[in-house]
Amino acid sequence: MKNLDRTLKLLCPICGNDQFGSLDVDMDELYDAPDNVRVQCADCKNIFTKEALFEENSEAIEATIDNIKDEFIAELKKSLKKWK
Repeated sequence: MKNLDRTLKLLCPICGNDQFGSLDVDMDELYDAPDNVRVQCADCKNIFTKEALFEENSEAIEATIDNIKDEFIAELKKSLKKWK
């Protein structure tokens, strides 16, 4: 089956930048950080919690999830046709 992994860049809701720095903890991945971790946009310097940043990007996140679902279903149908 085709690899369905995706990377989605979270964007600053103010300036659209995708570069953030953590203010509270050292972290490798924002996804693994607690929801209350604060990050600062590298361009406009606005500060958001992880939870708020995810909320601001919720439409893009949902669209990506829907796209993966559609691709998975298409791949599953192809695989099932091979078994007939």
